[in-house]
Amino acid sequence: VGYMIVLPCYFHGIACGMALFCLGHFTCGELLATMFIVNHVIEGVSFGKKGESLGLKSDVEFRPTTVSGSTPMEQTRADAKKAAAGGKVKDVPYNDWAAVQCQTSVNWSPGSYFWNHFSGGLSHQIEHHLFPSICHTNYVYIQD
Repeated sequence: VGYMIVLPCYFHGIACGMALFCLGHFTCGELLATMFIVNHVIEGVSFGKKGESLGLKSDVEFRPTTVSGSTPMEQTRADAKKAAAGGKVKDVPYNDWAAVQCQTSVNWSPGSYFWNHFSGGLSHQIEHHLFPSICHTNYVYIQD
């Protein structure tokens, strides 16, 4: 608190110091909000939605769907079965944690050194969700 409020107020006066504090927090907040919007509210990203119950309360499935109503997981399953020999592929549940993380966020500018460091790794949102304890400088190595 001292370096954010006390020092600016000491060197620039209370009114100017508080104005600088508010301006800095507003600017940083807008920048962070913009990065989160780009990662989560963009075309092609799925949104969490409860599915219909199949009878039992425990049967309610979590199916992330896009704005158009499609479920990317169904297309991925169909593509995998076509590519597999004999069409035998184990289905990943719709509520699989890692699959949901990949469907509900998106990477932007993944090859850019500048944006990776400027955003603190938020440009690699999928890796950030899957591996939250890994330093953002390593995201470029695990993105593929």
